[in-house]
Amino acid sequence: MGTLLTAGLLKTDLSSHLTSIVGSGRKDYGRMRKLSWKEIGAAMYTNGIKVDLSEDEVKEAIDLGVKNKDSPESIRSLYYFGEGGGHKEYGFVATKFYTLAFLGCRFAKRYKNPEREEIEEILNSKELWIGICTYGDKVDFAENYHIVLTEGRKVIQPVNPRAPRWTKTTASYPASPSYEATIIASFPYSKINPKAKATIVLIKDRGKSSFRVDLSRYK
Repeated sequence: MGTLLTAGLLKTDLSSHLTSIVGSGRKDYGRMRKLSWKEIGAAMYTNGIKVDLSEDEVKEAIDLGVKNKDSPESIRSLYYFGEGGGHKEYGFVATKFYTLAFLGCRFAKRYKNPEREEIEEILNSKELWIGICTYGDKVDFAENYHIVLTEGRKVIQPVNPRAPRWTKTTASYPASPSYEATIIASFPYSKINPKAKATIVLIKDRGKSSFRVDLSRYK
């Protein structure tokens, strides 16, 4: 898989870039302090996931990325859930606003500006992408893992469930857990309450992991 969000790649496979976004901060996550919007130079936010962004909000997201180009983990910390660190599972909610911010961050580091077609690819997405990093002892341990989103008794199935886009050895290899995998799934915005308190469930071959999230805090 190529470098995240390089020119022209978004139109080929947005999911591959979301996999990179989820995985790109994993080295930092265990020691990362979750920051507030104010701490990274943005207005406080509790109004729910933005599905339709105005041009002003597109500019705001990209400018936020540019402002934090030397500390992208600051932006990432707003969108993580779970504990992370010490081989504890964690995940990531990739909204349109965040993806644009990360786009701006990556391009700013190269002294470039995002192309309009890449911005449009993100804006036209009809799905919220969620990723979870999990651990096991076989290279294919997560092949049949599945993510669902629940809001109360309502269960939302992913549009595009995926096997891990990559599995890699952990720092403890060959000791347990030997492998780390990232699971990516996308959920239709049309079925999500963008201000709900929801549960993200990772269904495994045996058992499951659940993560409570407040969607209202993800812009």
